[in-house]
Amino acid sequence: KLEDGLNIRDLLDLKDAFLGITEGRSEKISYLEFREACQTILGSTHEEQLKELYLQVDVAGEGHIDWDMFCSHLLRQFYEKDDKMKATKVPQWQRHRPIGSPHKETVQHIDILQNPKRYITISKEGMIGIWDMKMKMTNTLKVESGLVKSRNLWITSMAVLHNLSHKIAIASTSKEIMIYDLQSKKGTSCTCRIQRSSICSSFAALLE
Repeated sequence: KLEDGLNIRDLLDLKDAFLGITEGRSEKISYLEFREACQTILGSTHEEQLKELYLQVDVAGEGHIDWDMFCSHLLRQFYEKDDKMKATKVPQWQRHRPIGSPHKETVQHIDILQNPKRYITISKEGMIGIWDMKMKMTNTLKVESGLVKSRNLWITSMAVLHNLSHKIAIASTSKEIMIYDLQSKKGTSCTCRIQRSSICSSFAALLE
C-alpha cells in the first residue's frame, strides 16, 4: 500500500500541501488536488494506488477530504496492521528450566528482599528459601516455634520488614507472630502472641 511507505518528512510535506491548497477556502480538497500534491511530494506514484487511498479516506463518498480524515485513516491502518502482527506473532518462549525446591509443603508466600535483591519463599512446614534474581537457591532456613513441635508447625503467611534489615514477620496457626532475623543463628528474635491465627500479612512503615 502507498501509505505503508510514508515517512515523517512525507507526512509533514503532505500536511503543508493540504493547508496550502485549502488556504482561504474550504478545508477539504478534491481528488485531483490530492493526486497532484502526492505526485509532487512522493514523485512517481501509480494512479490506481492514489485513487484507492483517496476512496478509503473518503468513506462517505463526498468527493472531498481534509487533513484530519487523512490522518484518521492512516492511524486506523497502522492500528489494524499492529493488531494483526500481534495476533500472528508466535511468542519465543525460553525452554523450561527445572528448579530444585527445598519446600515439601505448599508455598504460602513469595516476596523480594532488598540490598541485595533476592527472592524469599516460605512454605507451610516452615521452610524458608532464598533465591537470587536468576532463581538460583542461595540459602535455606527452618523456622522453629517455641510453642509447637516442628511436625505440628503450620505457617500461614509472611511479611518482609523492609525498614528493618534482614528481618521478616512470620504468622502461624499457633496464634503467634515471629520476628525472624535472616542473618542471625538464633533465627527468631521475638515472638508475639495474638488472639487469632493470621492468614494474610503485609507490612507498611510511616516515613517521617
